[in-house]
Amino acid sequence: MEPMFGSIPVFKESPDTLRLPDEKEMRERLFERGPDSTDLRERFYPLLLRKGGQSLTPDGLVLLLSSALDEYSRMQPPPSVSNAGEFAEEYIRALTPRAKDLREKTITHWRVLYGKQETTE
Repeated sequence: MEPMFGSIPVFKESPDTLRLPDEKEMRERLFERGPDSTDLRERFYPLLLRKGGQSLTPDGLVLLLSSALDEYSRMQPPPSVSNAGEFAEEYIRALTPRAKDLREKTITHWRVLYGKQETTE
């Protein structure tokens, strides 16, 4: 549900925003596309799932993913998956099932910020 001021929506989607899948679909897509790791499923994915159904810009999705990876890396006991960030592009693909153009823009932003090389889908 979008924030409202009375009956007026405060935030309206623009062509530059994407809506994340709801929590259930997001979980299924992450389990399908991401690495098969109990630690990621129990500790990292919930950091992303709490944003299920929300609208974000490509930069906002990069920030969400970056923040979640940072929070995951600082958890105690230390994460068993030390290279979770290497799968960032797969997470982006999982979280953007209906926005191919914005998915590519998000992946490009991720690569620019984190110096990742192009990979094939």
